[in-house]
Amino acid sequence: MDSGSRSSYEDSGSRGLLRGRMEALGQVSAELMHDLAQGLSALEARARVAAADARAGRAATADLDGVVETSADLNMMVRDTLDVMAGRAISPEVRFDVYAVVERAVRRYFPASRGVEVRLKSELPEGIEVEGRQSFLFRSIGNLLANAMRHCRSEVQIGVSVEDPRRMDEDADAVVCIDIEDDGAGLDLARAATLFEPAPFGDPEGAMGLSAVAWMVSQLGGWVRHRPGDELGGACFEIRLPVADHATSG
Repeated sequence: MDSGSRSSYEDSGSRGLLRGRMEALGQVSAELMHDLAQGLSALEARARVAAADARAGRAATADLDGVVETSADLNMMVRDTLDVMAGRAISPEVRFDVYAVVERAVRRYFPASRGVEVRLKSELPEGIEVEGRQSFLFRSIGNLLANAMRHCRSEVQIGVSVEDPRRMDEDADAVVCIDIEDDGAGLDLARAATLFEPAPFGDPEGAMGLSAVAWMVSQLGGWVRHRPGDELGGACFEIRLPVADHATSG
C-alpha cells in the first residue's frame, strides 16, 4: 500500500470512528440536553436570588458560591462530553476518589429533598479510586438521586461498597458498587427492561435521564442496572465501576 492509499485509508478510519462516536452520543443527546437544561435552570434561579439580595443590600455570598459551583460542574460535564466526542483520550493517571464524588452529589441534591430522609452508607476502604472523568459519575449520581426522590415516599438510601467482580465486570480485580434505592412503589419489570434505551425527543420519560446515565457510566468502564430494592422495597439503581489498579494491589 503506497503512502497516498494508506493516508486515505487512515482518514476513512478516523471518519468512521468519529461517526460512531457521534451516533452513540446522538442516541442519548435528548437526555443529555435535558440534563443540561435542568442544570442551567437551577443556575438561573440561584443567580436571580443572588441578584435580588444584592439589590436589597443583603449579602449574597452563599447564593453566589452556589452559582460558581453549579457553573463549574456544568462546564466540566460539557467539556468532558466534547472530549469524548472528539476522541480525546484520558490518561490512566487521571483518577478520583469515589466516596468524595458521591458525598458531594448527595450534598448538592439534599436541599431539594425536603421531607425526604437521605441516608448515605459507605463501606469503602480509604482511598478507593476510579479512573476517568469524575463529572460523569457526579452527574449520574445526581440524576439517579433526583429520580429516586421523585418516586420515593419518604426515604432514599445510597450505599457504597467494594465487591468482587461479576461476569459483566470483565477484567476488573475489584468493583465499586453504588446503590441508590427508594421506598416507593417500585418499577414494573416489563418497563424496567427498556429503562436504559434512549428516549425519543419529547418523551417525558426521557426526563429520567437513564440512557444518559448508562452512557456516562460506560465512559468510566462500568455499567448500571435496575433491580428491586433489598432494604427499602422500592426501585434500586446499581452502578458498578472498576477500581483503579493501585487501590487493589498489595
